[in-house]
Amino acid sequence: LTKTVETGIRIYDHYQTAQLARVSVRSLLKYWRHGVIHPKNRGERYGIFFEEEAIYRVRKAENIRIKMQTNIASAAAIFKLVEDNERLRTELNFIRKL
Repeated sequence: LTKTVETGIRIYDHYQTAQLARVSVRSLLKYWRHGVIHPKNRGERYGIFFEEEAIYRVRKAENIRIKMQTNIASAAAIFKLVEDNERLRTELNFIRKL
């Protein structure tokens, strides 16, 4: 069940999101529980919907899980640390250019 919201952003139900991210629905929900992804628009329909960004984020976290041979909770923590590190590097580079 794919749906396009007013802004033209495509959103997917949790089954499609899991399929596109190449993980099980259970794993997708675990990544949600650990804060890697967040639902975007529940709209007038029942279900949990995610934007395409969630697919990218789950794939990246899942690659970390496989590469580091760890569980989802640890992969989520590593993912968030890497993301914070990238954000801080970007801020630092911006400040250095001032």
